[in-house]
Amino acid sequence: MKFRVKKATKNRTCIVSAAPYHPYQRCKAQGHVEFFSDFNKDSLFGVITFYQHKYENKVIVDGIFTTDIGIDGIKTSDGRPRYTAELYNEDEEMIFDLTSAVFNNAIQLVSIKKELINLEICGDEGIIGKAVVLKRGGEEIARAEVYRLDPIV
Repeated sequence: MKFRVKKATKNRTCIVSAAPYHPYQRCKAQGHVEFFSDFNKDSLFGVITFYQHKYENKVIVDGIFTTDIGIDGIKTSDGRPRYTAELYNEDEEMIFDLTSAVFNNAIQLVSIKKELINLEICGDEGIIGKAVVLKRGGEEIARAEVYRLDPIV
């Protein structure tokens, strides 16, 4: 158990707190998923990244996608995403719907507002090894596993 200690200086007292101190442990690894156009019937190509927020215990999800006809291939005529992206566990249970974070950012090309999601990258409940499934109209188009991407430093 760690304790917070305020050092005593001249004419001051030392304060020791018995409350446990747990600094926020940020996972430096990223989750990474790649979809290649050769392996799905819609010629969909894209990358999804998951990385830990610097100050919160949440994950930022971002994605960029295109098709052989460009960015117009991933959206409908009214500008909505043509595809859905869903995160599944080993038991084929959906953990999270990633559509908004992934395809809305891809359609906008530049996403100023990042979406924070209550997921973990590292740890027992981490997303590494889970599957991301892309669907169009409820039909599975592509599936890829989230893999760990460690920093070079």
